[in-house]
Parts: sequence; structure tokens; C-alpha cells
Amino acid sequence: MSSRGRGSDPVLRAAVISALAATPALSDEALCETRDWAAHEHGHRDLGHGRVAWMWSWSAEGVADDILVMDCATGQGLRARARAERMTAPLPYDRRARAARVLQRAADAPHFFRFDRLAEAFDTIHVPSEPLARDTEPCACAALYPGRFDAGQSMTRDQ
Repeated sequence: MSSRGRGSDPVLRAAVISALAATPALSDEALCETRDWAAHEHGHRDLGHGRVAWMWSWSAEGVADDILVMDCATGQGLRARARAERMTAPLPYDRRARAARVLQRAADAPHFFRFDRLAEAFDTIHVPSEPLARDTEPCACAALYPGRFDAGQSMTRDQ
């Protein structure tokens, strides 16, 4: 089955979202969901302890699904490419379900959570990740942790 196009496998998409279901969703999911001609931000979740996660999907000339995790106080985070087809990876892959389980395990142990550990866990299942720093407040942070975002002037990259 081809993974062409956004939402091409509704069963898998539901599995990824349900793997995060143990974490609370935004009370009004539509509040932060965005869509433009090629990208779709969705699936915002509260991981607790001031951290949020969401999916970012792309489908134009290629397909990608990223899981983004952000600390709402610092603007520090991580982007993990859980699926890629006709992007920069030499071979297409779809590891969304495994990546969602890794994120769920991290959310289940909040006192042990560190972004370097999460990156290591993604690396173990061959999901490439990169550090992310935001100087603008993500919608999920504004909705779930209002007034907490204070990234200061040290942030240099945005999503």
C-alpha cells in the first residue's frame, strides 16, 4: 500500500493518534489545527510538566510526517521525521506507530524526560530527529500553558 498523500492510511493515522491518546488533547483541537496548500499541523497533545507534542504533515512532491515536542517554558524541543517518501531519505519509510510509542513511553515517565534521551530513543528505531528552538510561542503552549512561554532572546531557529 502506498503512503502517497496526506492521510493515505487512516488506520495507521488513527493508531498514531491513539498511541498518544493517554495524553490529554486540546479541549478544542480545531484551535491549533492549521492547514495550508501542502502542510497540516494537527494532533496537539499535553505531555504534562509544561511539554506539548503535535504532528506536522507535508504532502507536495513528497510526503512527510514529523512529531514535534516542545518545552513551553524554554522554547526548546525536538522534531522527529516519522515518515518520509520522496523527501531527502534515500528510501521511503513509515515509522509513525513506533515513534508514537517512543513518545508515549517518554510521556509516561515525565520525571526522567530529557530531549537527548528522546532523541536517542528515536535514533534506536531509525527515526531521524533534530533539536528545535522556537522564539515564538507554539499554539499548543499558548492553549495549554498560557503565560509560561519565555524563550528569551537566545532562540535562533523557528519551525
